[in-house]
Amino acid sequence: MSVTREMKQIRRDQIGLLMLCVGCTVGGVIVFASLLTSFIIRIVNGTVDIVADFGLEFAEVTAPNGVTFSPTGVTQTVVAAGDLPAGALVLLRAGEASAMVLWPAVIMLIGMFAWYIGKGRAFGRQSQRTLSWIAALVLALMAVPGFLNLMGTNWALSSVGWGSYPDPRSYSGDYWVIYLALLFCVCVQIGFRTGARLDRDQEGII
Repeated sequence: MSVTREMKQIRRDQIGLLMLCVGCTVGGVIVFASLLTSFIIRIVNGTVDIVADFGLEFAEVTAPNGVTFSPTGVTQTVVAAGDLPAGALVLLRAGEASAMVLWPAVIMLIGMFAWYIGKGRAFGRQSQRTLSWIAALVLALMAVPGFLNLMGTNWALSSVGWGSYPDPRSYSGDYWVIYLALLFCVCVQIGFRTGARLDRDQEGII
């Protein structure tokens, strides 16, 4: 490969790295702004969303063109915050707030990790620390919002006379995507730690 072509390739790689980092930053800001806006709107309106699987089939719904739908037991309802116990409301709000913080944090840390790799510091302490933070936040994203929403939902439904119903978000497709992301982070972390040891053994040649 000629020097000119190699320089062009390096330039393209730098531009791609910059676009990735900017995309992660902008994406994190957009996700945070979107979740924050919805969170504020619900607080201002004095409402809270409750998602539960009631295990029932509701009445059939007929569309304007005559097609009949049979809704499942999974439903999302909007409840006045004042009608719920304070503890249940706190748990539900905390579940929303935790997701609002964790999602943008993960996105931005991915951009930071990509930046370290692009700068040739894939096996450095900063990149290893960033990858550890990504894995920890993905684990928190999988556990914390779901647990808080589950506890808050069961408390809220029990307060109105219903029994405990599972929050379908805890075993939905999104949950398993986050779980797979966690496994991927752990595998990547093991690989980079092994590479870091080899890099030290070879005195930085790798």
